[in-house]
Amino acid sequence: MTQLTQLHRCLLGVVAVVLWTVSQAAASSTTATAKVAMALQGGGFRAHCTDTGLIVGLLGYLGFQQKLSAPTLENTELLSRFDTFATNSGSTWFFSELAYSKRFGKLIESMAASPQTAGDQFNEQWFDPFKKATDVQPSIFNLKRDLAEWLVTVLLGKGDEDTIFAMQFILATNSTWNEFVKVLLSSTASVDRNMTLASPVGSWATGKYWLVDHTLLLPSKHHRAYMFTKNVNLSRLDFYQTATYYANGSGSIPLLAPAKFSMTLGEGPNSSAPFPYIASTALHHLESFQYNGVAIPIFDEPSDNSGVVNHTDFARDAISRNTGSLPIWGVAAASSGCFGGASVATLPVNQVLAQLNHADLTPWVSRAPDGASFSTASELIANMRMPFGVRQGSVSSLAADAVHGVIDGGYSDGTALGTAISAGAEEVVLFLNSGVVNGPFYLKVLCKDGPAPDDPLTPKELFPLFETTAATVQKTWSAFHELKLSNDTVYVKRFLMGTINMTTADNEYFGLKAGRNITVHIVHICSTLNIGFFEKYVNFGELTQEIAATIVAQENSELVSTILVPMMLGKQFKGKGVPSIII
Repeated sequence: MTQLTQLHRCLLGVVAVVLWTVSQAAASSTTATAKVAMALQGGGFRAHCTDTGLIVGLLGYLGFQQKLSAPTLENTELLSRFDTFATNSGSTWFFSELAYSKRFGKLIESMAASPQTAGDQFNEQWFDPFKKATDVQPSIFNLKRDLAEWLVTVLLGKGDEDTIFAMQFILATNSTWNEFVKVLLSSTASVDRNMTLASPVGSWATGKYWLVDHTLLLPSKHHRAYMFTKNVNLSRLDFYQTATYYANGSGSIPLLAPAKFSMTLGEGPNSSAPFPYIASTALHHLESFQYNGVAIPIFDEPSDNSGVVNHTDFARDAISRNTGSLPIWGVAAASSGCFGGASVATLPVNQVLAQLNHADLTPWVSRAPDGASFSTASELIANMRMPFGVRQGSVSSLAADAVHGVIDGGYSDGTALGTAISAGAEEVVLFLNSGVVNGPFYLKVLCKDGPAPDDPLTPKELFPLFETTAATVQKTWSAFHELKLSNDTVYVKRFLMGTINMTTADNEYFGLKAGRNITVHIVHICSTLNIGFFEKYVNFGELTQEIAATIVAQENSELVSTILVPMMLGKQFKGKGVPSIII
């Protein structure tokens, strides 16, 4: 009888192994594949407003041609052919609002129905609520203003104007980048902090894939990331304290590496990510995260190690499983964390932040399951603000949850093109935005023999993504079609469209194999505005209107109908009305 029982147990064990193997194979075989993607480059408020202007103009054009009094994404089928959307930074703000916000959708439709008032509508219904939500006492603003301007100048370079709501809000309210993004999404589009990736989306978006481009922060032992800094406060018997982390491994690990949150829109909170968080070939040398604190220099310096991290998402699948439970604000903050590099900056940025209410500009994630990855990480770091908050227990908590930084996708590939093709897309419509200089710099960075990234933190070994040469891209770019601008246009300087056929290179960090042919349709807007700091925000409303007006202008009707619209619809469009709209 004992032998029979042992045999039964053995058979049951074999069956269990077989079932597990089958389930794993089934899971891997259901990994999604993108076909036709839209990739939206980052760039803060400029990116958001460029995307808005393009969608508004295209809706207005199609609506008029189809004689629709109220053009929508549904009745124009403007985005129907895209199965995948890859977004970065400010374009992630835009897409999260476009997909999840009825309020923002109605604003887009209203602007499309009346392009001649689009700018006023956008400023009144988007920027005015945002400015109101970020309002704090003027005395606090003034107190922090000079330091805020210095900090932004150090990180981004001096701009033209003097309005800096984002940084002032963070510094003046003892806040974080996470909190800033929460306020932005909720005030401008009612995407509140309780909404997750499983929240309802517009019918046009249901079933489509959303890839949220961002960058893993993987500091080294000699270039650690500061998670927390506190200066001496003798009134509370509080001493200088810090907490840092770095990545351990058996081989070379880049400081920064590309990653992506992914979601099948319209699915429930228990749905898993349809695409791998990182490429399986990307970070096989990474073994663990090491955490070090300073409570009292020399005498009390707690430390701990995360232990071996899994290579699905470095968070015990907390990010890859039950992805629908992740908060929208969390993935948007990670994608847009343009100041996230401050934690590894060689300049004394962290010392400045220590004086400014411990403002935290780096989004953090943890192993916490069921959508709590962002909030748990934030709580663990916030707990260190307490008197003597840096201690063995708090450092061990960071290690137990493997807390690490996730920052702006612009540190790895701000175009989001790499994210789209890493998901399998063979055809991509790419929206680019830039300053007044017209050129494919960010596209050439991805090419063989392309220029070095403009951010010194970005590792050169992340590139190339394409065997196509930078010279080939430049030559093709120079033949792009260009829409005419009216004499009243102030902020838009160039509006270009064209197609480049590119061939992938072997790339371990993006998981690419050489030899794939990719068709990249490009819409590029050059404007006088930067990404949003030191700009008068009223100008961004004007930017959206100028873009929309350029698309619907009668003199551009032929190029819009034969070049721009076919990029979006995948076919020639035969209008039912007059050639275009005159405004």
